[in-house]
Amino acid sequence: MTFHKPSDADLRRTLAPQQYEVTQHEATEPPFHNEYWDNHQAGIYVDVVSGEPLFSSLDKFDSRTGWPSFTKPLEAGNVRERVDRSLFAVRTEIRSAHADSHLGHVFDDGPAPSGLRYCMNSAALRFIPVDRSGRPPRGGGVRPVSPVVPGGGDEAADTLAVRDPRRWSGVGRSPDTSDRPHRVAGHGLRFLPAASFS
Repeated sequence: MTFHKPSDADLRRTLAPQQYEVTQHEATEPPFHNEYWDNHQAGIYVDVVSGEPLFSSLDKFDSRTGWPSFTKPLEAGNVRERVDRSLFAVRTEIRSAHADSHLGHVFDDGPAPSGLRYCMNSAALRFIPVDRSGRPPRGGGVRPVSPVVPGGGDEAADTLAVRDPRRWSGVGRSPDTSDRPHRVAGHGLRFLPAASFS
């Protein structure tokens, strides 16, 4: 993915104030008063700055903390860890790999099998929902590649195509930026290039 981070002035102008403070200054949004803590729709969560895919609804769980929580990232290469010594404790901060956005923290009190809880700020994320009709949602989004049959196999439910409506983030392209569909390791998710939606 080729991404050139916008200037601070551009980020301040294009992001909502809370998005800017969370992603650029490590602020924390209030629990239970944020956009995705109780979101149960199918889809993926991308970085609000770069559009890089970060988390899947398949790995989201109710942590009862008031923030969106996940057991693992969608692609480990799109997140990085950093030691955070603020608030009189040592924690593990999670940042996006390409935009270097502050996303939240990871804790070791999550459910099996990972035992991890990626506690994220909604303000750092943008949700791209699945359109179960098989057509791309107006303005872009995520849709099943294969038909989703209720009670069908996991393959159908876990195969999604992604298109970033802004097209500047590279979402939906394989890591080598070719137009080949690719799978995300360990998820059974398949991303199709934006051209697939034409």
